[in-house]
Amino acid sequence: MAWDFNGSANRLSVNSVRTQPGATPLQRIPLPAHSLLKARITPPTPDLAAAYAGMSGTTDCQLFSDPMKTWLPGRPAANCRRPSSWLILNGAVTFYIDANRPETLKLLPCDAFRRILAEMLTYPFRCKPVYLEGVWGGQFIKKLRGLPEDMRNCAWVFDLIPNEVSVLIKVGQHTLEVPYPTFFRTQAEALMGTESVKRFGRLFPIRFNYDDTYAGNGNMSVQVHPPADYTREHFNEPFQQDESYYVVKTGGSRTYQGFRDDADIGEFFEKVRLAETKHEPFDYERYVNAFESREGDQFLLPGGTLHASGKNQVVLEIGSITVGSYTFKMYDYLRLDLNGVPR
Repeated sequence: MAWDFNGSANRLSVNSVRTQPGATPLQRIPLPAHSLLKARITPPTPDLAAAYAGMSGTTDCQLFSDPMKTWLPGRPAANCRRPSSWLILNGAVTFYIDANRPETLKLLPCDAFRRILAEMLTYPFRCKPVYLEGVWGGQFIKKLRGLPEDMRNCAWVFDLIPNEVSVLIKVGQHTLEVPYPTFFRTQAEALMGTESVKRFGRLFPIRFNYDDTYAGNGNMSVQVHPPADYTREHFNEPFQQDESYYVVKTGGSRTYQGFRDDADIGEFFEKVRLAETKHEPFDYERYVNAFESREGDQFLLPGGTLHASGKNQVVLEIGSITVGSYTFKMYDYLRLDLNGVPR
């Protein structure tokens, strides 16, 4: 890491910490040097020995080997019986290791790591987006954001799906990639407020992403997210997955929302089973409401509501808190996936 070491003061300072992109440099953060320059490590597995050996730029700066005080890559979180954020909050971690690239592990004293996260709250920040292809994926966002040409399409843009995204932090000449859950769980009260933590715990209470079918291969799947009672009974989670579609761009499309008043719901599920088991198509619009999409429209989709974004549009999907993400696909038009396998 890019640190200054002052031997007489026995202190380390982090150089030029800044959030990305386009953020202001953070203040220098001094911290005790303690045993950083003389600690040793025994890699947990032989295959990680080479990666560990390259973690520091010098031979006398290595990792601490106490398994109760070090958060080691390669050690499953389940074995620790506590999430990493709990370990960080309770001082059970000596060093934070960014292991996103195992060939270039990055080490930071945890005291400095906590202070950097706290300092980030004084600046605007944005999470690193995640872009995913999909069988119905469109071309609008791919072109808008200049995504790689070899992407076949862009179906989902996870701008803020809390458990899926990360934040980038510039430290000297290095960039740390920190999972967003690590950030929001350790900074919960300051980031989200005490009322949010009281109601939802250390979970980020909202999520949003873009769904792009513009110039793509048809509608999104006809799908449903479970209501709260089902989620509690089957997944042991207390929250209902509610969401909405805000129509950003449309080229003459429709949005599907709920059963029609005259729908035979039992017959619908029978058709769904036949589509799944015998690959028989059916006219889903006989059962599901279809509304014309106009830019600026918003469709509310509480948990338990059948829905789908139609072809040739981009919607901003705004949703409630989720721990897991449970989506039951009712009908996908007998499409093959991008690898030619039935979905």
